[in-house]
Amino acid sequence: MCVSECSSDSEKPRNCNRGQCSVTLQGPHCYCEATDQYWYTGDQCQMAISKSGVYGGVATVLAVLLIIIVILAVIACRRQKQSDKHKLIDNDQRWYDDGWEVEGLKYGSLNSAYSTYGSAGSSFQPNLERVNTDVKMTVPRPNIMPQYVPWESTS
Repeated sequence: MCVSECSSDSEKPRNCNRGQCSVTLQGPHCYCEATDQYWYTGDQCQMAISKSGVYGGVATVLAVLLIIIVILAVIACRRQKQSDKHKLIDNDQRWYDDGWEVEGLKYGSLNSAYSTYGSAGSSFQPNLERVNTDVKMTVPRPNIMPQYVPWESTS
């Protein structure tokens, strides 16, 4: 009777777990079953890894990454559109926020291409030679309106 490590009668039988032991010219070797469905770790088929599970897991991870990239691209595109809308408003030209005064100018000063804008000591000097001071000017009396307070009810 021939006894090898592959037979159960051996002093040290080889455990191939999910495989079958065969004796080759190189010695006893474990051949794992269902290699088309599983990958095995170790030389004795210790642990089986499902190929379909790995493929499904990789596909799921790639799908999640693709969704995250698409969401981030949409957010970036929307922020870019919002910043483009803000670029249409020039912060230096917000006359509706600041009123009509311009920084560096006082009320009644001249701001034109011929003025010395911002230079020290410059002021507007009107020429009153052609002004008729005999003309009587009347200004109507202003109407005083009650101040509207939105949080107070009028009822």
